[in-house]
Amino acid sequence: MNGLSPRLAAAICLVLVLGGFLAFAVYLDRYPAPYFDEGAYNQPALRTLDGLSFAWPMAASAPYGKLVWAYHGPFYPRLQEVTFRVLGVSGFAARIPNLAAACLGILLLCGILIRAGYRWSAVLVAIAWLGDRSLVEALYGRMDGLTLLFLVCTLAAFTGWLASRGNGALFWTGLFAGTALGFHPSTLTTVIGIGAVVLFLARVGKRRQILYFAAGLAIPGAVWLAFLAPYFRESLVQFRWHLHHAKHVDFLGSLTHMISVLRWSRYWAVALMAVTLLLLLPTAAARLWKCRSEGRVAQPVVLAASLFAVCGLAVLFASPMWPYYLIPFSVWPVTAAVTMVETEGLRYKPALAAVALLAVGWLPSAAWNAMRWREARLFYPKMDPASFVERVRAVIPPNARFEVSPEFFILVRPIAHDAVKPPLSKPTDLPPDEWLVMSENELDQLGGEQAPGFRERKVLYSGLLFPGTAAGGTMTIFSPVQRTR
Repeated sequence: MNGLSPRLAAAICLVLVLGGFLAFAVYLDRYPAPYFDEGAYNQPALRTLDGLSFAWPMAASAPYGKLVWAYHGPFYPRLQEVTFRVLGVSGFAARIPNLAAACLGILLLCGILIRAGYRWSAVLVAIAWLGDRSLVEALYGRMDGLTLLFLVCTLAAFTGWLASRGNGALFWTGLFAGTALGFHPSTLTTVIGIGAVVLFLARVGKRRQILYFAAGLAIPGAVWLAFLAPYFRESLVQFRWHLHHAKHVDFLGSLTHMISVLRWSRYWAVALMAVTLLLLLPTAAARLWKCRSEGRVAQPVVLAASLFAVCGLAVLFASPMWPYYLIPFSVWPVTAAVTMVETEGLRYKPALAAVALLAVGWLPSAAWNAMRWREARLFYPKMDPASFVERVRAVIPPNARFEVSPEFFILVRPIAHDAVKPPLSKPTDLPPDEWLVMSENELDQLGGEQAPGFRERKVLYSGLLFPGTAAGGTMTIFSPVQRTR
């Protein structure tokens, strides 16, 4: 394929990705509606700004909850300390790093493809991103977009090693992969996959090259350990507790849940998984074996993207599936499939069929993203945080102590700075003498108003979070536990 200059390809990619970024970035301070995970992973940073301990127990049963925060990769909440100091405390500041990093990662990937000669593939990757459910999921204040950015950096370094077998490229591969791991531990499968490929392809007597990869990993690893010092054993216990708590459904139940939550994007997710299993897994295996026998890698981008897709799919299959888990995964099947078609041409039927399948799944997902953009424009004026403050002040007496659901961590700031309840606490763990402001989602997850710990309280308000729209769901305000005489 030809007829597309590198500059034109780069300009098209820039316009597409930047357009997708700006379409949602201007609404981030109010849209989408507050989400549970945003409080869980941003509140430790806010506590530090407020002069409190970074260690914030996820639940009363969490081991060493007041000693260390080791439930997840430490890089994101630490980064948010800097973000909030620079941009101020707001919903926009909580969310912009994730969206900006995800879009920057896509732009970087397009640049890698253009430099490797895959100009049409770069444009197709940019187009796919606009309709990818991952774009909408990157709007939340989480770490998945940052993880994607450093995975793309890992791919750039790793393809350099596949092409040259240089020690320096392998060091940078380890450095970027380790940084991605520090943002999201689920990328451990990619780290292991890269290490296995290095050992498999390295010639006898040169397997010490893996030491350069390990040296790169050691730098973010040392930073990770510095954040946890000196509570290393306690951190491991706490991380295992959280891992066990999160793994609460079997694979079939997890897959069914994800497909139901994705709605219009379910076809996109199924297409990504099918392409990875049926095309990229055997492709990666066959190319690795051929590379080992021939001593060279003909198409390093195809091999690396296939490997990353397989490793990402392994994470989906081994963990509770939530839509944001697509962010570090969805771009790799697309990249591998379109670069194969651009390399082999239309005569390579398996890759052509994979691209066709992805296109069919992409269309309803793109429609879903377009609807979310329309929703953001329509609901933005109605999702005024001031309405939350006014309602809480109208119901809860002045100077009374209260706790709110984690998703309200930004909304509650004008009233109180240390009023966010532990994310995984049970109703019976909550202080009986405090008022509670619960989100619709968390109240449902905890058993509803009649669950023990709630039914002993009086419901003083139950209604829309934002009076002008149902997009934010509802909130319920409970009184302290009613004492019986």
